[in-house]
Amino acid sequence: MIEIHKHTDWLNANRYTVEERERICRELLGEAQYWNTHLYIKHMHDSTKRPWVGLTDDERKEAWWSCEQHTPTTFAQAIEAKLKEKNA
Repeated sequence: MIEIHKHTDWLNANRYTVEERERICRELLGEAQYWNTHLYIKHMHDSTKRPWVGLTDDERKEAWWSCEQHTPTTFAQAIEAKLKEKNA
């Protein structure tokens, strides 16, 4: 039985090989019949998330220079837009 201590992107962690991920998925599906629906959906959702993609220094500079007015608010909006674009 697999114990899950964090609701994170644990299944896609670099520490697992493709074969280990497949084995874990088979075990999860076999155990899922004993879970309550809410818990099952949470585990399956968390295991399929894509990793977060941040911005490079160059992308942050580009966001700064794309602002018409160089204020904290416009810079934050430019950063948010770039992050949404990369993580869509």
